[in-house]
Amino acid sequence: MKWKFADFDWKEFSAENRWFLWAFAAFASAGLLWVGGTSKGAMVLYFSAHRSAGGDAFFRFWTHAGEAMGFFFVLGYLLFLHRHRAAALPVLTLGVTLLANATKRLFRQPRPARYFEELGVLEQLRPVAGVPLLKGLSSLPSGHTMAAFAFFSFLAFCIPQKRWAALLLFSAAALVGLSRIYLGQHFEEDVLLGSALGVFLSAILFRYSHIEAKQG
Repeated sequence: MKWKFADFDWKEFSAENRWFLWAFAAFASAGLLWVGGTSKGAMVLYFSAHRSAGGDAFFRFWTHAGEAMGFFFVLGYLLFLHRHRAAALPVLTLGVTLLANATKRLFRQPRPARYFEELGVLEQLRPVAGVPLLKGLSSLPSGHTMAAFAFFSFLAFCIPQKRWAALLLFSAAALVGLSRIYLGQHFEEDVLLGSALGVFLSAILFRYSHIEAKQG
């Protein structure tokens, strides 16, 4: 029996997007194992102790894929090849903004700089040049990661030839999440929750855009 809801076949959706979803499942499982088996902020401090000029430049650039850069990349592709789905992207962006703000206010978790400062070990967190360390109570979840996974998973769901494109788009989203840890702005769990919420939102929006396109 197929899992259907409002004329949308979720079982077929899962099968068609198995490469992206499997990659995400592996990413989430590995992340949960890491968080459960290490002390809080272990990856943040590891990156802080192993910075390089190349790594700093790479992650400073790549974190923008969770901002306007990622939005316009996906929008441009959709307008060129999947115009009927392009209208969903601003709605998806609004959903990410509202959900990120709501969850940040709900959890009110300290950013890494504030957390380590309260522990009296802030000197262990070396900032990346040109990237101020945030200290608010807005760490969980990572909004950049949520946006990146929302944008790139939605695009992956739209592409008919999915295998390598899906893996590349997943990698792009995962790199945004990794960049937030590397830059000292978020903890590992912030990235995991942000990624899960981003994929969830994109799947819901894809479902509605799919139904609308089918009816049109």
